[in-house]
Amino acid sequence: MDETVEGRLIALRQALALVIAGEGREAILERLEVPVQTGAEDPGLDPGPAFAIEGAAAEERRLLAEAVRRISGD
Repeated sequence: MDETVEGRLIALRQALALVIAGEGREAILERLEVPVQTGAEDPGLDPGPAFAIEGAAAEERRLLAEAVRRISGD
C-alpha cells in the first residue's frame, strides 16, 4: 500500500475511534493538532517509509482539524 494512503487511513481510523469513544470536540481537536516530527526537520536525513506514513497521517489529522473548525465556524 502507498505510504500516503496508509498514513491517511491511520489518521482517519484514529479520529473515528475518538468519536466512537465519545470524546468531546475540544479533546478531539487537541489530539488532531499535536505536532509530529516527520524527519523534515533534518534535511540530511533519509526519512524512509515510516516517516512518510507518519507525515501523511499528520497532514490528514491537520486537514481533519481544519475541517472541524471550518464547519464549527471557528
